[in-house]
Amino acid sequence: MKNKKSSLIIYPKLEWHKSTDSTDLKNKLDGGFNFEFIPFGLKAPDLPAGLPNEGLKLSPWIQGTTTFRKNFISNAFETKLSAQLSLVSNYKYYPGSNIRDKKGNFRMRYYPYVGIEYYNIPDFIIKGNSETFSTYFLRLFGEVWITPQTLQITIDGTYRHIFSGKTSIRKDLPILATSLYFYPGRQENFAIGYEYLHGYSSDNTFNIVQISSLKLGFKF
Repeated sequence: MKNKKSSLIIYPKLEWHKSTDSTDLKNKLDGGFNFEFIPFGLKAPDLPAGLPNEGLKLSPWIQGTTTFRKNFISNAFETKLSAQLSLVSNYKYYPGSNIRDKKGNFRMRYYPYVGIEYYNIPDFIIKGNSETFSTYFLRLFGEVWITPQTLQITIDGTYRHIFSGKTSIRKDLPILATSLYFYPGRQENFAIGYEYLHGYSSDNTFNIVQISSLKLGFKF
């Protein structure tokens, strides 16, 4: 749903996560809904004088997700609810803007986030016990194109803190993912990449992980 002053997108999701790595064992099926909401219209930069240019230079961007997960390893059903607030703009160097070079090539973009999460996970740490807790988190995502449409670096860092609930998990849960992607043929739809993940992963009972992986990326 969209009008001149706001935009709301709601869409279902279905994901399957499977890993046979002994340090990152998983076999889970996720279903749920995601939404994105921009409550204010955005001004357009560099409009000719006299043309209407309603909206804000910088708008809040609210995202949320509901996840209902079947864990085939523990044979348990898990619930996760999440909401996060970021910023978006059409103006160069502002959060969420497409930063381009003098030739018009896309070179960089970044988003800061703040958010909250709720987890209800049976058999997460101890068999027969459920972990129910809430976190707040700070997150920064950025992407930089070293060579336009060819070589890209992404950085995604999150600091979580458990602020309520009964759980045996440690309270402070930082994690950082750094990736390098190669897009053959100067395009942005298919990539071959390498990722290094270090921190306390929600997919691995919030234990500390150090994982290097090769990735294939598709964009439709």
